[in-house]
Amino acid sequence: MKEKQKGYKSDVLGMGSVNLGKLVPNTILHPKLSSSGKANFNGNGSVSLECGEATYKFQVAMNVTAIQNDSQAVSEDEKKEILASSPLTSAQFLKGKTAEPQVFSTGSVGFHYGEKVALTVGKVTKQFQIGLNLIAHGSAEWDEQRPVERPDEQPATA
Repeated sequence: MKEKQKGYKSDVLGMGSVNLGKLVPNTILHPKLSSSGKANFNGNGSVSLECGEATYKFQVAMNVTAIQNDSQAVSEDEKKEILASSPLTSAQFLKGKTAEPQVFSTGSVGFHYGEKVALTVGKVTKQFQIGLNLIAHGSAEWDEQRPVERPDEQPATA
């Protein structure tokens, strides 16, 4: 069985923003139908990132979902065209974009990025919502802070 990654949440949360265009430029996003019936593109992978004193592995999860609301409907024909399209790459969306560190509702730490963009797929131009999470493997179980190492105290002499 694979040993879980150990770490400290403060290492990740103290990072500041990360450049997504450099960190995850080659994630392939395949057209799929979401569990809620929306046409989207999604992809995943993993990356390593130096955070403070350690290098951690992160799970990459990215979705680009056609927005369907009162002002935009996605017809069945448009949904079929989106689902029949070629895969996309994350580089199309992430150049110059950054993500901030955060604590997710699961207690895991990582980085999140979200944005709405107009995207043309075949003959369909619609608003899509981008969501990208980088989640440090096993971080829900990590300690909050890295312990401060102190030199051994010398006994007082009389």
